[in-house]
Amino acid sequence: MSFIKHRIARSLLAVLFVGCAFAVAAATPTPAPQADNSRQPISAVQLFPMNVASLDNAAADLRRLAEDAEKGYAAGEIDSLIIVGGASPDGPKVLNRRLAQERAENVARFLMENTSIPAEKITVMSKVADWSEVSDFAEKQNDGYAPLVVAAIKKNPANPTATLRCLEKGHVWKWLSQEVFPSLRSTDVMAIITPLPPSTADSPVSSETITTEEVSEIQTPQMQDAKETETEPFVNVPMAEGWQRGFYVKTNLPAWLALITNVGVEVDLAPHWSFNLPFYYSGFNYFTRTLKFRILGIQPEVRWWLSDKNHGFFTGAHFSMAYYNLAFNRSFRYQDHAGHTPALGGGVALGWRFRLNSDPNLTMEASIGAGAYRMHYDVFYNRPNGLLYDTRKRTYIGLDQVSLSLTYRFGFGKRQSAEMKGGDR
Repeated sequence: MSFIKHRIARSLLAVLFVGCAFAVAAATPTPAPQADNSRQPISAVQLFPMNVASLDNAAADLRRLAEDAEKGYAAGEIDSLIIVGGASPDGPKVLNRRLAQERAENVARFLMENTSIPAEKITVMSKVADWSEVSDFAEKQNDGYAPLVVAAIKKNPANPTATLRCLEKGHVWKWLSQEVFPSLRSTDVMAIITPLPPSTADSPVSSETITTEEVSEIQTPQMQDAKETETEPFVNVPMAEGWQRGFYVKTNLPAWLALITNVGVEVDLAPHWSFNLPFYYSGFNYFTRTLKFRILGIQPEVRWWLSDKNHGFFTGAHFSMAYYNLAFNRSFRYQDHAGHTPALGGGVALGWRFRLNSDPNLTMEASIGAGAYRMHYDVFYNRPNGLLYDTRKRTYIGLDQVSLSLTYRFGFGKRQSAEMKGGDR
């Protein structure tokens, strides 16, 4: 892809420049052999797919950077790191800002987990590209669609999305999505080089030998780019380390189909752990007095999540209490004894939480569970004002949870820091 070629070319030019400088230095006689005190900045770029911020698989150059950064920091050659998370302008602005920040934070977290560089030595920044940058980048691609893109952005610089999507039956937008936007959905990592001590008279260096200032000239364009683009959308914020608690509001869709009103809340207790509390109520007949599924119940549940982000697969242990009044158009109606003897018991459940769209807070949650319950209930003839027929006690063992819940997450509280080494972050 063209943007990758652009980055590779830039890196090769930098390496060629340094190589030539070393060659000049080697060819110039000096009064005494000198140690090579030059430092080269190390850098890497991690690209992200659209609407994704998680760092599931670190790119090879990012893994190599972690190794180089560890060696450089241990040797005192690297002082600190700057990490700039980016996002393309297509899509909601709020989502883009969050994606840019989360991309930078996830890369920073990866480096802290794989190096000994402390958090205070890592600066996290975020930048959402504007459409003028898209226009500038498109012009450099030397493609036939570039003039159309530039013209559309000049016509509506605030939000040309609708126009760009329609151009050339969608081919212009496809080109932007493949050739331009990916380079903006990236996280750049740059190392700040430890300043070298000034030369002394005891160890003279030839004027043509590489000096600290000359090496600084190689570093300056990278660092200067970050400063020049630090405009309003460029936000420099402290890295939000570790794990942040979430509060969830949810409702079980199949229960609504059975005319059972319900709402649930869940709160994260810690990484891997959460507490879920659903409420169910139905006071309705199914269009006739001899068919009903009236219920008032709760089912508190402690959950353990496979992921420390409390997302994906989980298993839970729950307790249940339910008052009930059931009739199925047959001879008898069943109700908890005297109207105040609920079914009591508990069980276990398995489930999975997954995203529905680009909003990471809107998810769907599917679960199924089974348990055992002690029941004490009255049996009535199933007709209006039907007489008591019997009182029974039994133990029910079987399904007690089937849910497909729409869930929305609200983050609250400060992110909790974790130890750099020897523990989960």
